[in-house]
Amino acid sequence: MMRFKSVSQSKRIIRAKSLMEIATAVTSTTKAPMKYLWEKTRRREVAETKQIFSFIAYGFGYTHKQIVAFLHQKELSNVSHSKKQVQNQIDVDPKFSEMVERIKKKL
Repeated sequence: MMRFKSVSQSKRIIRAKSLMEIATAVTSTTKAPMKYLWEKTRRREVAETKQIFSFIAYGFGYTHKQIVAFLHQKELSNVSHSKKQVQNQIDVDPKFSEMVERIKKKL
């Protein structure tokens, strides 16, 4: 299982992908509409799409602030929570882990 580099290492990464490219990869793989990333709801499919996006964007070196601004959210802690939720899901669900890997390969 591949994990992203640590925070200090990820800050040195040159961002090869824009947030919109990451969003497109996430929504096309999860079959979720792009609007899910900006909806203000707690529905599971919407929350999961945002969490996966946050996890991957952070792995590409984007800061909490940049991710939150892109998602039109207010709380920086949403990104931290998303990263933990996705990592926990990857650890216990092989299908979810496969899906996240497919998204990373698209990028």
